[in-house]
Amino acid sequence: MATYDQLKLQNPDLPDSVLFSMMKQNNPTITRANFKTFEEAKPTATFESLGIDPALVPAYGTLMNYAQGASFGTLDDIVGLTRGQEAKQQFREAMSNYRKDAPFLLSTLPEIGGGLLTGGLGAKRLAESPIGKSALNRISQMSPVKRYATNLGIGGGTGAAVAIPYSEAESPQELLQDVGTGGLLGTAGAGLFAPLAAVGQSVAQKVMPSINRFASQIGFDPERAFGRSLARNLASDDITPEQIRTMAQTSDPNMMMADIPGTNVQQLADMYANLPGSQKTQALEALNTRARGAQERIMTEVSDAVGLDAPGVNFDAIQQQLLENMRKLQKPYEKVLDENIVEITPALKELLNRPTMKSALARAKMIVQDEGKPDVDRFFIPSVDDATGQVKSFEIGERPTLHVFQKIKEGLDEMIDAQTDPVTGKIQGEGVRFVKLKEDLTKELEKITKYKEIKDLYATEKSAEKALEMGRKFMRQDSEVTERIFKGLSEA
Repeated sequence: MATYDQLKLQNPDLPDSVLFSMMKQNNPTITRANFKTFEEAKPTATFESLGIDPALVPAYGTLMNYAQGASFGTLDDIVGLTRGQEAKQQFREAMSNYRKDAPFLLSTLPEIGGGLLTGGLGAKRLAESPIGKSALNRISQMSPVKRYATNLGIGGGTGAAVAIPYSEAESPQELLQDVGTGGLLGTAGAGLFAPLAAVGQSVAQKVMPSINRFASQIGFDPERAFGRSLARNLASDDITPEQIRTMAQTSDPNMMMADIPGTNVQQLADMYANLPGSQKTQALEALNTRARGAQERIMTEVSDAVGLDAPGVNFDAIQQQLLENMRKLQKPYEKVLDENIVEITPALKELLNRPTMKSALARAKMIVQDEGKPDVDRFFIPSVDDATGQVKSFEIGERPTLHVFQKIKEGLDEMIDAQTDPVTGKIQGEGVRFVKLKEDLTKELEKITKYKEIKDLYATEKSAEKALEMGRKFMRQDSEVTERIFKGLSEA
């Protein structure tokens, strides 16, 4: 448990009454008379005392914190269930020591991040905990990109948690290797499922308790048993295959892992970079071996999720079917986009005058022209250079429709795509700035009731294709691609 001085340093703006409440939740014996000087006896168990090489503790601790958050705080209970109560107590003590002694980014953010993106019960539990109260204040002050890096998702954490109860490792060193491999495999699975199960804040609270439903279709392996255990612990809701298929068809690519700079892939890479070279090689080999057996089973499940049941269906067929589903869902709403006029508020006017937005407007005009829409020149007014007579840029005309702004977003998507590494999916250079501009535009448009109602259904095909392709790359039997994904990634 953090001391008063540590909490005050982390939360300088919080009054002592709040800090006292945070400390008392962890230790009911604390009083107002002694809470400023109180120091809890340090638990005896540490990762080092459990046999973990000190050089590997940052990697191990980060991954365990991440898995704890991603599994809604049940990871230590899972350890106790499968390895006994003594192991559970040692694990809790080691985690407590790690959180106390490790730097903030390595100890607390992974757990908070692991729970935030899963939404629902996990986020609520973390937000109400002393760790959550102290860390969320820090997170709120970070830049948008840093906050994205904190919202880790569920893939790597559940993969790591799977490795613990089912590992046949005889020593903690071997267990660490299994956990690292499990984390990689979990991330690979999330990369493929993200565009289909919508691992985003809007539906993750429905998807997370139903991991067992996916796993039961993949085959009898650790994930299946883990899914059942997790479902029991979390009182899984009753989601039918039809509901899963609907979520797959209506998922918003703007919420997908592949579209977010700094997701669980990046955080797991930071952890993975701390492993010795030999273990990296072994983990990559294990990933490739597992992929060869799992790819066909997973593709079968994904095929079913998008409404394809033909044997031997390939990835391209799945992608085309998903895009066709998207088009069908969008069709009834085209009239809404064409008929609703957008009032240019001061905030929208300021956004439209930014230099980058001028480029997006030019792209949007070309997209609308390619669609054969009438009155293109009424919505996009050219600004002409007096000296050369050439068009310098475009301005938005009077009474623009929601359709015009949807195409501006698509123009920004094209600009972001041009700044995205085709192999890793990492957004580079100016792309991060373009993403922020798109976020600002979307926030303003969401103030329009009609747009907010259809936003999740009216996703761009390019964004969906990019997310799907990112998922396919994670399942490739190609260690060179895997190495490139994990090589050179940083926190930003």
